[in-house]
Amino acid sequence: ARLKKGESPIGDSYFDVTLMFTDMVGFTSMSGNMGAAELVTLLDSVFGAYDKLVECRGLEKIKTAGDAYIMAGNLFKHPANVHVVCVEAGLKTYEVLHQLNHQNKTAKKLQQRCGLHTGTVVGGVLGHTTLAFDLWGVDVQFAACMESHGVPGKVQISKKLYERVKHHYSCSPRQVEVPGHGMVTTYIVNGDKRMEAGAGPRRRSRVPSNAGSSFSRPHN
Repeated sequence: ARLKKGESPIGDSYFDVTLMFTDMVGFTSMSGNMGAAELVTLLDSVFGAYDKLVECRGLEKIKTAGDAYIMAGNLFKHPANVHVVCVEAGLKTYEVLHQLNHQNKTAKKLQQRCGLHTGTVVGGVLGHTTLAFDLWGVDVQFAACMESHGVPGKVQISKKLYERVKHHYSCSPRQVEVPGHGMVTTYIVNGDKRMEAGAGPRRRSRVPSNAGSSFSRPHN
């Protein structure tokens, strides 16, 4: 509506937004051996399933970028327990990959990193052609860092988000060096405490205690 009225550029601040970034591990080298149709079909099967996870939980897809997927919670929609729901969506993405890998009988197994952070973002629309909504800000960069410095097969969350979900999820702390922030404490999500209570004690996997020192997204 604001675009139709001639407003440009459009920008607003949004507070207490949880962002999730996912990125496929090793996908660039894998895609080099795939045909165009096979590549697009594979990504569509992954991101189509992610779209359903996001939509049914009242969250919002921001965009895909190559083999990365970005979504937000508490942006325009405000579902109950939104931060808990965002972490749940992150965990569910691994169930999607597990199912796809089970269906795919070849050696092309999908892996990803997933990171989430809560903070303040600027959202808006720039330019005059091929318009798209996007997000900017320090907390957007920090959320991306939770993914790029994460552990394949795991969901990593920031301390700020951990404080909002710690009563729902069991987590293991680790130290990550983030440019501009130094060494920070992050958390690997082990699982839902309610499910663990019903299933009884279980052995938890060990998580590396450190990560890379550069914010730049590593090459797959």
